[in-house]
Amino acid sequence: MTTEYLFVYGTLRRECRVGMGHLLSGGCEFYAVGSLQGRLYEVAGYPGVVPSHDPRDRVLGDIFRIDVRIGERRDLWNRLDHYEGCGAGFPEPQEYVRQLLPIREADGGQVLAWTYLYNRPEAGLQYIPSGDYLRFLAEENNQAPAGPDS
Repeated sequence: MTTEYLFVYGTLRRECRVGMGHLLSGGCEFYAVGSLQGRLYEVAGYPGVVPSHDPRDRVLGDIFRIDVRIGERRDLWNRLDHYEGCGAGFPEPQEYVRQLLPIREADGGQVLAWTYLYNRPEAGLQYIPSGDYLRFLAEENNQAPAGPDS
């Protein structure tokens, strides 16, 4: 059995109420909070990260350790790829691509982890300067909706 890591920054995070975290059950175990160098955007009710050359651009997320046998790992990656709309069977250019990237752990360490990067132009998307999708969702939900008397 080999250990791999997965970095998630949006709807697969542990605290995301609108998420699909159940996709990580069976073979994934929370490892640490971490961040990657990139810029976070709101795509269409879900986030997307694009690479950045600026070390100040950080995206917060969760690191999971994947300790499963080869066949189970393949099934897990197939489920995740399908959820993210990438891999065989999805039209090009696929919305996301899975890449192995260095992730900074909260304690200062580093691990190489797979993550899904947004693979389309970010023009017109809402930039999330905090780099924290859960914070963005909380701020969006705390805003009072505009009513007829507004």
